[in-house]
Amino acid sequence: MAATGVVALMCVFLVIAQAELMGKTNFVVTKVGTCPQNSSGDIDFKSIKLYKINRDSFIDADIISKIPFDDKLKLTMKFSQWLNGGFKPRLSMPVGGVCSGLKTALPGMFKTVTTMVHASDCPLPPSNYSLRKFSANFEITLPVPTGKYRSAMLFFKNDQLIGCVLGEANAFPKKSG
Repeated sequence: MAATGVVALMCVFLVIAQAELMGKTNFVVTKVGTCPQNSSGDIDFKSIKLYKINRDSFIDADIISKIPFDDKLKLTMKFSQWLNGGFKPRLSMPVGGVCSGLKTALPGMFKTVTTMVHASDCPLPPSNYSLRKFSANFEITLPVPTGKYRSAMLFFKNDQLIGCVLGEANAFPKKSG
């Protein structure tokens, strides 16, 4: 095995071991909105509101879609971390088609959204959709350093940006027990 292969394998084992030691990460969303470059009008995210009930945060949003939500729409997620007084890009992840990509990358979110809009699966037809009391608290099974993060969900059709949602969240380790 080439030296680069050994190094890559060691890195994979290190990440897995770190994940086992650090466990899960909790995220609490602190801001949501549309991106400044949101412009085409094919998908409009309207009236996005973040609010708290007791210690839990929720999002209400109205989505106006002139086109179907299907795998012809491509999704890219971008993540930045707050460091030294500003957000620094950390990861840009092409998820692929909106339907298959969300089912694979964020299956819990996909199920929650389809349930909220009274659908069982994709594609979703063009329509006005409402998300109400969508949980803004979530956990992932990967270790993420404590801190402040920004994410952007960018929707593309034929390589043209047609919609974007921006969020900020604080990450902290999930307490066991």
